[in-house]
Amino acid sequence: MTCVIVPKDLQEEPVAPPMEAHDTVHSSAGWSSPRVVPYEPDLQRAADLLNEGKKVAMLIGAGALRASDEVLQVADTLGAGVAKALLGKAALPDDLPGVTGSIGLLGTKPSWELMKECDTLLMVGSSLALALLLGGLRHGVLRGGRR
Repeated sequence: MTCVIVPKDLQEEPVAPPMEAHDTVHSSAGWSSPRVVPYEPDLQRAADLLNEGKKVAMLIGAGALRASDEVLQVADTLGAGVAKALLGKAALPDDLPGVTGSIGLLGTKPSWELMKECDTLLMVGSSLALALLLGGLRHGVLRGGRR
């Protein structure tokens, strides 16, 4: 059992209707998203992996929608092709150099080949399950942290 005591003055504060998104209701007053900063050793390890990659690919999702310039800068620095998960399709136009379009059941052949041939994959703003697409993970071809 839980008891929450709300002071009278707070009970009388005006409240905006809660936002609804993806079957969730966000109702906390004054909530703002946190700024998450990785630890320096983790950043260095990621940078080392990306810099050692011979065939780097990027997979971007909905989390990259407001980071188009940064995605392009990283892709250019790494010489990486960029494939897009369906929810990240609007992050970059398909006609940019190095952008191969969508991936998955509704994806393009260039995106499929990019994923199949890469030895290093940087996922930005996506949680797309790639078990079926990336046999390299099962065979130890791709390098990286979590498996």
